Order: sequence, then structure tokens, then C-alpha cells
Amino acid sequence: MNEETGRVWNVRLGILAQVLAVLGVVWGIWKFTSEQTHQTEQTIRSNSIEFERSLWKEQLTAYAKIADVVGRIAASVDDPVRLKEAITQFRTEYWGAMVLAEDEAVEAAMIAFNQEVADFQSGWSSADRLRVRAVRLLETCRQSSRQTWRNIKSLGADFRAK
Repeated sequence: MNEETGRVWNVRLGILAQVLAVLGVVWGIWKFTSEQTHQTEQTIRSNSIEFERSLWKEQLTAYAKIADVVGRIAASVDDPVRLKEAITQFRTEYWGAMVLAEDEAVEAAMIAFNQEVADFQSGWSSADRLRVRAVRLLETCRQSSRQTWRNIKSLGADFRAK
């Protein structure tokens, strides 16, 4: 190999080394960026599941309060003083946290129960009808809570699958 051929090969190898170095840097940046994106997506999914779970806990708390007060109403139909207190508490919950926690089915059941209470107070309804409406409301709350939990479990399964 003569001197000229050696220089040509040195130049070629120098260029090749620089190209390989640039490709290595670009690949490293791409790999780092894709890992960061993946970690960010996982964090967002995890935070979303945790947020949904906290909302579900709030929903359970609100539904438990409603179950308690609706149970007191159903049990107090023969005691006007206790009934009035329970109805006042129901209406407080009706206009309070339930607005944030309820889904459409629970909202409709709450409205129907509130109307049944008003009808009972005015003499248009009976204690039995009020109790039936109470059971329907509580069953709707239970179904709503179960559906919310299924949705959270589904989010978690989707998260683990990815």
C-alpha cells in the first residue's frame, strides 16, 4: 500500500468514524426520548387510575350517606319528628355532594325518591310506596358503584396490558 492509498483510507475511516459517532448520538437521543415518552404515558395512566379510584371512594361515601338517610326515612314513616329530620338530611345530601358523585341513573332515582317523599308528605303516596322507591334508589346506587369499579378495573387491565 502506498502513501496515497493510506491517506485515502485514513480519510475514509475518519469520515466513517464521524458518521458512526453521529448515528450513535442520534440513536441515543431517540432511545432516551422514547423511554421518557413511555414513562410519561405510564405515569399519566397510573395517575388517571388513581384519580378514578379516588372519585369512586368519594362516590361510595356519598352513596353510603344516602343509604343511611334513606333507610332512616323508610324506618321513620310512623314517627313525624324523626321523619322530618331524616327528610331534611336527605335534601341536604340531595343538593350537596351527590350532585358530584351520582351518575345519570342515580340522579333519576334520587329525583324519583325526592318526588315520592313529597307525595308521601302531601298524602298522595303510602309508606309502602316510599319504601319501594327507597329500595330502588339504593339498588341503583349499588349498581352505579359496581359499574364505576368495573370501569376502574378495566382501566387497570388496559394499563397492565400495555
